[in-house]
Amino acid sequence: MEEERRLEAVLNCLTQADSAQEVDTAIDDAEVCGVAAQDWNDKCQKSFPSISTVHTSLLVREATRKALEVIKSESGGAVAAPTLLENSAVTIREKIHQIIGNASQMESAPQSMSIQEKITEYTVDCLRSCLCTQKNLLTVKRIFAVEEDEPVRSARISMKGDRICLHYLRNKPASNNTKTFKHNQLMRVLDPTSTVVFLDLAWEGSSGGRVYIKLSNTATNQWAQQFLALCTGQQGPTYANTRFLGVFRHVHEEGVLAGDYEHNNGNGGAALQPGLASSQCSGKWTEGTVAGRREDDETAAQFYIITRANAGSVGQAVLGQVESGLGVVRSAVSLRDIRQVSVIDCGVVLPL
Repeated sequence: MEEERRLEAVLNCLTQADSAQEVDTAIDDAEVCGVAAQDWNDKCQKSFPSISTVHTSLLVREATRKALEVIKSESGGAVAAPTLLENSAVTIREKIHQIIGNASQMESAPQSMSIQEKITEYTVDCLRSCLCTQKNLLTVKRIFAVEEDEPVRSARISMKGDRICLHYLRNKPASNNTKTFKHNQLMRVLDPTSTVVFLDLAWEGSSGGRVYIKLSNTATNQWAQQFLALCTGQQGPTYANTRFLGVFRHVHEEGVLAGDYEHNNGNGGAALQPGLASSQCSGKWTEGTVAGRREDDETAAQFYIITRANAGSVGQAVLGQVESGLGVVRSAVSLRDIRQVSVIDCGVVLPL
């Protein structure tokens, strides 16, 4: 195919320079080939508008960009990028991945990745590609994440708007004729600095709605770590099927209390991590702030969602901020009996 010949030209220009003069020539040739790669990318998007085709085209562009950067950075010493093995059995995609890998190694040679890190990176990339190409299955509830330990547990994967959501783990295997992924591999996709979880609220006479909460750094904030675990059910307990417990109205703030996964009456909801109540995570309470109940470990899984707060109010155990859906919580606050409100579902958003 003409597109493949153009791509081979790009690869040759980028990998066979071994002198200063040839490096300069390679830069010029590579820029021309880069235009060809862009043109090929545009044609692919028009002729084959599928996620996998676009993904491949993006890899081509990234390979071109990184290799150009390497050549330019090495032009003073006339050091060329490693030459690809002249093996006809190697596919174009494999050559692209090799160029990307070589460029990355030359950019950060002192920082070598462990084998486990490389496997994780590759696995996450495959998961992203697979999920994005099977979005039709997400809408009909036919993709699940599974834990293979005994007892087998599974979590539904769905799509709402443009978000791919991993629901909480249930104590049952995935249904037959479904696509499955390993739950722990999906959890590796999460960025601890920008994890978003969700709570689905409902009450009699209303469909309620979904509340998205962006957590504080789950790598450093123990309250945020626990909230994530209770939204996904990783450690067993979950916020699913719990009720709102009450409304508090003070001079400086107003909000709701929820999260008793043990008794559903405010007397339970023990911390998943012993000593959590003594963990210091103070911060400003603003509209939409989510904070833990910091009294003792017996109720430390309970949480507040602040619906009104005066500027400058400072509170303890801040673990996140409502990203969207605060109006749903405010509607719940206006009810005569807040205990009508239930968390009917919960989970985490996969950044794919």
